Amino acid sequence: IFGIYRNQKMLDLKPTLVLKPNDLILVIGKPTVLMNIYNVIGKTQGQFPMPFGSKIYLYLDLYLESEKSVKKALAEAKFLNNKLKNSLLIIKITRPTTVHIMDIIKDEVRHFPTIILQIDYANKGFKEIIKEDSRKYNIGLLMLTLPMFKNKEAIKDVIFDLKIPIFKFGKESLRAVKNVGVVLNDSRNYEQISPIVFDVASQLKVKTKIFDFDPIGEKDNQVRLLDHFES
Repeated sequence: IFGIYRNQKMLDLKPTLVLKPNDLILVIGKPTVLMNIYNVIGKTQGQFPMPFGSKIYLYLDLYLESEKSVKKALAEAKFLNNKLKNSLLIIKITRPTTVHIMDIIKDEVRHFPTIILQIDYANKGFKEIIKEDSRKYNIGLLMLTLPMFKNKEAIKDVIFDLKIPIFKFGKESLRAVKNVGVVLNDSRNYEQISPIVFDVASQLKVKTKIFDFDPIGEKDNQVRLLDHFES
């Protein structure tokens, strides 16, 4: 590999560079060797949360949570940690409340070598904690509970700056999920979305459904869309 183009710009090659959807790779070599490279690069499924990062990060502000919501968050995070190809699950606890809830959390993660529990006793706040840990860890997926989104303005800028997928907890359990759905709002984005969606779906072992609600979409665009997802 002697060159990689991203967004029509050539990147500096270095060992830490991670390939992303729509990257253009320039290679020179024997045809048989090049085919092996193609086969390796083509194995996109089973890699998420890469290329965004290698770790899942669960943020829990216990001042906002109940015992029930804490147990649900831990169960969902452990489920994803077991299903996805991440290296570690980082659980960050801030503003700890009762000894009882802390004991529940410690008991839940005690015997899992791929889970790291960290507790913030200094009350640094969401922005500062995420800023520090995003530098410290290679976070590929950030998990946030529903109460965190009640004050959207407080977390909006931090989330956008991270530029990684955000998992927002729902009312139902992840174990009950049967399908992964993609709602398209711009046909120009589906080539970037599809590898990630199919990767997650394959690891969770669920089906993928595509929803295109454009009532006046051109037929040629619809055909290209179907051809892309079928390939």
